[in-house]
Amino acid sequence: MFHVNRRMISGGVGLATLLGVMTLVAMINSPRPAGATLAVAPVPSAPSAGATLTGMAPQLDWSLPAGATQVHLQVTTANGDGPGVNLILNATSSFIVPAPLDWYGLLPDMTYDWKVRATDATTAVGEADASWGPWSTTTAFRTPKVDISSVSLYAPVGGQEVNSAQPVLTWASATADLYYWEVQVSQDAAFGSDSFLYWVLVHGDVSYPNNAYTIPASFPLDAGATYYWRVRPRVQGDGTELAWTSAASFKTPASGALTVNVLTPADESVVASSTLSVTGQTKPGAFVTVDDQFVTANASGDFTVTVTVTEGINLIDVIASDVSGAVVTTSLTVSYLPGGTGTLQDSRERGRDGRDLFRVHIGEVTEKGTADFELKDRNGRVATVLVDDKTRFLQPGKRGTVSFADLKVGMKVAVFGRRVRDDGSTPTPTPGPATCMA
Repeated sequence: MFHVNRRMISGGVGLATLLGVMTLVAMINSPRPAGATLAVAPVPSAPSAGATLTGMAPQLDWSLPAGATQVHLQVTTANGDGPGVNLILNATSSFIVPAPLDWYGLLPDMTYDWKVRATDATTAVGEADASWGPWSTTTAFRTPKVDISSVSLYAPVGGQEVNSAQPVLTWASATADLYYWEVQVSQDAAFGSDSFLYWVLVHGDVSYPNNAYTIPASFPLDAGATYYWRVRPRVQGDGTELAWTSAASFKTPASGALTVNVLTPADESVVASSTLSVTGQTKPGAFVTVDDQFVTANASGDFTVTVTVTEGINLIDVIASDVSGAVVTTSLTVSYLPGGTGTLQDSRERGRDGRDLFRVHIGEVTEKGTADFELKDRNGRVATVLVDDKTRFLQPGKRGTVSFADLKVGMKVAVFGRRVRDDGSTPTPTPGPATCMA
């Protein structure tokens, strides 16, 4: 996170760390290594050298020399600016680089170099093993540009007044391929040096909710002020920076005005216990009501309310009031799925290697097929949910799970289960942790 008065110091340094993806420096092509028994390198065939992709999940194809048992594939980024691929695979002549949500890797409008080598070793070997043959020629491809018109600001917009000095800014993208964002917030409509400028990088699929930025408590907004904000997809390496979205505006509460800010639980989170502690901050001495439970905020404005949630989706209203008669309300959605301890994550689940991890996606059913359906979240993003025998559905106001047959267009649901492929089969060797594929 960066907060600067003028500009954020540029660079995607940290993206690989953020995503937990290893990026290796490309190795120099060399003659046949000492100890190698394969004298011939694989030959890349697709995509063609210098091709611009039409999507963010390219299939890399190559031909293998006779006798190859394993291959070593590397995909590196322009200027080393972003995550890459470094894999040792059983003998194969192709590999599909996963797109989000399977892997958060490729960024738009950027050149990637790739190469492959082979070994005829009969046991698993590491990348330093002497049995590896020579590298193939290095081939480049470029990811597609994106159109800023596919991005829209969701809330707050239109000069509306927010109820906190730490509001949540949310936006929507017409494509799930975009996940890494730049966000600017300022009292200066030109986002210049006349005002403190928030300029941050946000991973949109691990934010709460998705595609969102919450003003941090350590840098609260000024009271009674008008702020402007805008976003754009992050472009790195040799790509060309995109224009920003048109700016939206909002107003913060006046100084001394009653506000309420919920700290826990996170909106759209998933819990495995029916007992829930709602914590937050409001005006010192304010009265806070959560689901008929009543407390008074302490001298610092902190409050904690313990409530009971029922199985399914729970809408929790947090209402603050003071002696002047002012009242403010904020709402959040929490899904309770009993028996999920140790296996549940929310819709921003970060791990990619857990066989028993689950994903939740909350939204409205917009279209239903025979074994899948479309789910639209509150940010306008549409996910295609692929249903298998592990998928579970929860509906507001109903105890227990509902069946796929019960789902109807227009219904709000939370969906849990394992990710499956487009053909409905479970990925191997290890299923991913997600249910919904956007």
